[in-house]
Amino acid sequence: MTENTPLPHKCKKFILLGEDDIDDQEILEEIFASIDADLQLRIISTGKKLLNHIEELEDEHLPCLIVLDYNMPELNGAEILKRLQVNERISMCRRSSGVLRMHLHTVNSACY
Repeated sequence: MTENTPLPHKCKKFILLGEDDIDDQEILEEIFASIDADLQLRIISTGKKLLNHIEELEDEHLPCLIVLDYNMPELNGAEILKRLQVNERISMCRRSSGVLRMHLHTVNSACY
C-alpha cells in the first residue's frame, strides 16, 4: 500500500513504513505479509512526507507500528523519532505503538 492508497476505516493492523529503497520496501512487504495477511502496510519514502502523513491521519487511523529506515531523505529516522516524541497528539498512542529503526543490515528496536 503506497502513501496515496486510502486506509480501511479504523484499521487496527496498520503499519507505517518509512523506507526510500525500493528493494527494501519489497522485502519488508513480503515479511509483513508472511506474518499476517491482514496487516495494512503504508510505505512512504521521505522523512518529511512521513511526518506530514502522520499529521494528516485521524486519531483512530494512527499506526500500531512505525518502521523507519535510519538513512531516509529529508529527515532521517532519529530526527523523525525526536519529532514524534514531542508531538502531543502522538504521545497518546506511544504506550501501545512501537517503532523500529533500521540502518543497513542492523535493526535496532525502540518502543517509546
